[in-house]
Amino acid sequence: GDLISFVQDNLKYPKEAKENAIEGILFIQFIVNKSGKTTKIKLLKGSETLADEAIRVTKNIKWYPGEVDGKISDVQMVLPFTFKLPE
Repeated sequence: GDLISFVQDNLKYPKEAKENAIEGILFIQFIVNKSGKTTKIKLLKGSETLADEAIRVTKNIKWYPGEVDGKISDVQMVLPFTFKLPE
């Protein structure tokens, strides 16, 4: 399974956001550390109401540690999440 499938399978629309018809794209910034763990997760841009769910899913993604110049190292990443209510 790739990243997009994982996100689609795991992302649940927050009840409060659904009730208030809140939609949008969020950008979650984080660091994948040397052991492949997701750390320093924060909302870069987007709705606070949707952020907790995007952060929850981000925490559950399994990564391979990143490499810089052939050495295992911390890598900063940004992941977009789209929340769109069905028409």
